Amino acid sequence: MLNQSERKRYRELGMRTQKGVFKKWYKAGLLKKIDKELAEEVKDYWKDKTEKYIDPTLHTAFMNITGRKDARLITTGLYHYEIMPVLNDYSMTEYYGDKNIYDLVLGTSNSAITVLRNIRGKYFDKDYNNIGPEEAKQILLNNVEKGLIIKPSKSNNGLGIKKLNILDNEIYVGKKRISIYQLLDEYKGNFIIQEMLKQHPNMAAPHPDSVNTIRMITFRWKNDIRYLMAFARFGSNGDIRDNATVDISPRVGVKDNGEFFEYGVSQNLEKFTHHPTTGYDISKLEPIPNYDEFKQFVINRHKNLLHVDVVSWDIAVGVDGKPVFIEANFKGSISFYQLVTQKPFFGDLTEEVMEYVKEEYNSKNPVLEKSYIRRRNKIQATNDRKKHEEKDKIIADLRKEVKTNTYSNELTDKISKLKSELRSLKKENEMCKKENKKLKQSSSWKVTAPMRKVSSLIKKKK
Repeated sequence: MLNQSERKRYRELGMRTQKGVFKKWYKAGLLKKIDKELAEEVKDYWKDKTEKYIDPTLHTAFMNITGRKDARLITTGLYHYEIMPVLNDYSMTEYYGDKNIYDLVLGTSNSAITVLRNIRGKYFDKDYNNIGPEEAKQILLNNVEKGLIIKPSKSNNGLGIKKLNILDNEIYVGKKRISIYQLLDEYKGNFIIQEMLKQHPNMAAPHPDSVNTIRMITFRWKNDIRYLMAFARFGSNGDIRDNATVDISPRVGVKDNGEFFEYGVSQNLEKFTHHPTTGYDISKLEPIPNYDEFKQFVINRHKNLLHVDVVSWDIAVGVDGKPVFIEANFKGSISFYQLVTQKPFFGDLTEEVMEYVKEEYNSKNPVLEKSYIRRRNKIQATNDRKKHEEKDKIIADLRKEVKTNTYSNELTDKISKLKSELRSLKKENEMCKKENKKLKQSSSWKVTAPMRKVSSLIKKKK
C-alpha cells in the first residue's frame, strides 16, 4: 500500500494513483523508478495530438521493464475513446466477430476444422447446408474418435470454450451430458463445434493441455496492411484455453524475427522465467519457424476485412509449422500489448496516425464500441447525479436565505437559473438511460450476459 508521501510523489508527476491499473503495476514493482523528465516529455509530446489527459503511468512502467523512455506509447483511454472509433467501424465488428462467417469472409483453408455450426438456433453442416437436429447429432456421432471443442460463435478471448465428447452415443460438454436440443439453450443458439487442433511441439511444450496461440496485430495504413507486433499466449492449470487464468497464464513477447523473449508475464505483469503450473523453462522456446510466412498470412487475411483497420489475430502453429487461423479480435488491452512486446503500438507511424485521428475525430465524431458507450454513459450518469445533489443543496440553502432576506430578487434569479440547469441535466441523464436500455436490448448484450456474470463473480472473489 502507498503511504501519503509516496502517493504525493506519484501525483506530482501526474499519475492517477486511484486507478486500478496504477495499483496493479505498483504491486508488480513496475513503478519503483520514476522520472520527472519522462513525465514532462510525455506531456509535451501529446499536448498537440489530443485533448485527452495522458497519464504517464504506462510510460513509467515501460521504462521500468525495458530501461527505455518512449513518449509514443498509447494509453488505454486514448486508444478506445479516440483512436479505435476512427480506425474501426464498430457497426461491422459484431458481424466480423462471428466465428461462423470466417470461412465465408476470410476464405482460408489454414484454419481449425469445423464439424458443425449453429446460427440463430438453426443447425448447419460445415459447408453451411441447413440441417435438422437429428442430422446434426449424427454428424457428431460420426466424429466420435476425434477430439472436439465447442465455443460460442459471437464471443472471443476463449470465453465459453469447452471440450465436447461423445460417449455411448451421448453428447457431453465437459462432464455434463446434454442433448442436441439443449445445446441451443446452453449456447444461446450461436455456436461452432470444431476438431481439437494439433499444434507444433514447440508451442505445446510450456502447457500441452491448451491450444497455445500467437496474438498478432495488423494495421491498414495508406493503402497498405502492416504487421505491428505479436506475443504468445499459453494456458495454465490444465485448462484447454490459452487465457484460462489471466493472473498466471504467461504471455511471451515475440520479436519481429519470430524469436521469443526469455521470460513471460501475466496479464497483471507478474514476471515468469518458468511456466507457473508446468515448470517449463520459457527461455527454451525455439523461434517460430518461417515467421515471415506468419506475418504475410495475417496481412492477407486482413485484406478481406474492409471495415476495420486494426485487427488482433489469434494464430496457432500447426504440427507442420504453418500458421493456423483461430479467430479475429477488434478490441484488446493496448497498454498490455505494448508492455509485453516492449514497443509502442504504432512505432514510427505514431505522429502521422495521430494527426489523421485528430482530424477525423473532430470532423466526424465516430461511434464508440458498445462496451465503451455503456462505460461512458455510466460515468456521465454518475457525474450528473453528483451535480443534481450539489445543485439541490444550493437551491435549498438559497431558499432558506430568501426567507430571511428582504432583498431576494437576485437570490430568486439564482434559484431559477439553477432549476433550469437541473432540468437540462435531467434530460441528459434520461438520454443516457435510453441509450443504455437500447444497448441492453441488443443481441450482443444478451449473448454476452453469462460472460459478464462470470467476470463479476471473479472480481468479487478478488
